Amino acid sequence: MFTDWWVEMKKDPTNPSEKDWQREVVSWAKKLGWMVHENKFSLYAKPGFPDLFMVRPPKVIIAELKSNKGKLRPEQETWIENLRACGLSVCVWRPQDEKIVLGYLA
Repeated sequence: MFTDWWVEMKKDPTNPSEKDWQREVVSWAKKLGWMVHENKFSLYAKPGFPDLFMVRPPKVIIAELKSNKGKLRPEQETWIENLRACGLSVCVWRPQDEKIVLGYLA
């Protein structure tokens, strides 16, 4: 279909959407042995809860994924601040941070 082709042509490979970025991070994590929980359906998730909760003993990674230009919403900032206050590591990952992300997942 023309519209599908046009949408694909307009995508910037250097700045994927948050959805495409999440798909890529999840793929890497699973290949590297992480158990991954995704907050795909916001109807069932608390507003602002991070996108990914990943476990590979002895590590836990909680990650909010954003496009390179994406901004955290106030409720996302609140969740991140409170999770960090509990001693948990929470990351905000963007496509420009690919090498850092792969380092965390390795």
